[in-house]
Amino acid sequence: MRRIKIFRRNLWFPIALHFAWNFTQSGIYGAITSGNEKTPGLLTAKIQGSELITGGEFGPEGSIQASVICLLGTLILLFLSQKENKIVKPYWNK
Repeated sequence: MRRIKIFRRNLWFPIALHFAWNFTQSGIYGAITSGNEKTPGLLTAKIQGSELITGGEFGPEGSIQASVICLLGTLILLFLSQKENKIVKPYWNK
């Protein structure tokens, strides 16, 4: 079975995913990215509400939803890595 190389020591997929996220968030929706100023985007979005939900000054990537989604993704990748015995011990603990 062929799997995505996300947990196989290949950085290109996470780099592309991060670029796509930032481009979509700021270039298309015009939202704040990583605490930077709001930039004009293709669409005009007005994000308002609780800082817990909207991410406040940090933007949507600082919201509780983004944290939960990233935590779930991390747990899935840890499970897959453990299942396929891909976790490498640090050099000082071998």
